[in-house]
Amino acid sequence: MAPPAAQVWRVVDFCCQFLERQVSEDSYLSLQQLALLYSLERLDAAIDRFVLARFAALSLTPAFLRDTPPHKLASYLSSGQVQHGAERELFKAAVLWLGEAPGRHAHAARLLAHVRFPLMPPEELEERVLPALRALKLLAPEEEEEEEEEEEEAGCRAPEEEEEEEAGCRAPEEEEEEEEEEEEEAGCRALLEEALLYHSCSSSQPLLQTSRTALRGGAERLLLSGGEVSERGEALSAAVWRLSGEAGLWAVETALPARRSHHSLAVLGGFVFAAGGGASRDDGAACDLLYRYDPRHNLWTPGAPMKERRMHFYLGAVGGRLIAVGGNDHAAASASVEMYCPAEDRWSYAAGLPSFLYGHAGTVHRGVVYISGGHDSQSGPYRRDVLSYDPARGGEPWAERPAMAAARAWHCMASPNHLIYAIGGSDNDQGGAERFDIRRVEAYDPRSGQWTAVAPLLRPNSEAALAVWAGRIYVLGGYSWESMAFSRATQVYDPERDAWARGPDLPHRLAGAAACVCNVRPEDRKGAGPGGAGGAPT
Repeated sequence: MAPPAAQVWRVVDFCCQFLERQVSEDSYLSLQQLALLYSLERLDAAIDRFVLARFAALSLTPAFLRDTPPHKLASYLSSGQVQHGAERELFKAAVLWLGEAPGRHAHAARLLAHVRFPLMPPEELEERVLPALRALKLLAPEEEEEEEEEEEEAGCRAPEEEEEEEAGCRAPEEEEEEEEEEEEEAGCRALLEEALLYHSCSSSQPLLQTSRTALRGGAERLLLSGGEVSERGEALSAAVWRLSGEAGLWAVETALPARRSHHSLAVLGGFVFAAGGGASRDDGAACDLLYRYDPRHNLWTPGAPMKERRMHFYLGAVGGRLIAVGGNDHAAASASVEMYCPAEDRWSYAAGLPSFLYGHAGTVHRGVVYISGGHDSQSGPYRRDVLSYDPARGGEPWAERPAMAAARAWHCMASPNHLIYAIGGSDNDQGGAERFDIRRVEAYDPRSGQWTAVAPLLRPNSEAALAVWAGRIYVLGGYSWESMAFSRATQVYDPERDAWARGPDLPHRLAGAAACVCNVRPEDRKGAGPGGAGGAPT
């Protein structure tokens, strides 16, 4: 027989289950008070889920504004699951609650700290937020602010204020109340200044990330961009697809500003950077363009172009900057390396490679950039070399690491754990004209300097895209030189099991695409189906 205390909690749990079924728009507030009074955590959590799912409507009702405790409103405003159409709706809910009863201004800064003002457009901050806060007297009127600024510049105060302070004629309660009001005003002002600074320094936004700049309710998704579609050289794609992990479905997230293949992606501060690539395979011309995608607003913004045109190169994010390594334009390979500083929106040269290189692969492992393989000219063998570079060490040159067992180019690299993987690609048999596929996969341990063979690919993957998602390596599409065919296969490697498995097929047969993983807005499943979404751009 169970102890008496255990039996009591079973009864309490049963009662909570019954009360959960009674939660409605008419009863949730009284049941919430009951849950708080008797510490019924299960019931309390159920009511929170009920409110979050209906927040847009409930937050405007008189009962919500009158009876919701401040700590509950703070938890709703801070949640990534709160129902809302735009951040301004959450701000409106906070303002209405603050204005509902006297004495609530003491909660203003704490509540408004959960409104993500940086996600609101600057004009909305100026035209809606500032007037609303001034109407609640949470910010001084514009005229008083101007007067205070003039007084500060002049270094003087009004005689009446000086006399009052000298005489000490104010009651302690008044002084305490005034101090609290000043603290709340300072807190509200700091939140607005943070948001306005965020918008005024657009290129620096990846470096200014806080909880208030994060995408609310976002989900980490694999993104696949651009590439050559279908038959070789037939068409290039501008589509950016996302893969839903739960359903295994591809759907369109956005589109690149222009069709690209053999470009590169990198993620920094929750933004996706797309650089370089070719607009046509026929002429082999690369571009130097850089674009930044903000998934919070589904918006592409141009950045400063690279100093050189590049395709078949590596782009990575390391130490708050981007690094672009090697590549080629037409038939000319490059040995140069550039680094992009978001705060300055500027590229600058870094330590160059020992020789020309393109068609190589790269990854960042614990702050160090690794590249492997590749090709240095129109003829000659593909390479087995492995190089590393630590940007934090300033002008130090690239260091040689133990070479791979197999020479390869147009392969992939990844570092999902303590090892670095070199995956697939192709070889030209010591400089011959014929290329052949390599399904071999090798793992490098930087601690021991040893390469080890692991499970081979299921299918060839030259010019494939790669991303690491939830600890697994995703190899997407690619080209087989032996069958002369594009692939729409997704191959997923589990390092724990040392095994490959098939993932959801791509929307098209692709090679020369680029992939990454980033937080994006929740999926709109409308129109999505297995293998893609109808009417998507190519």
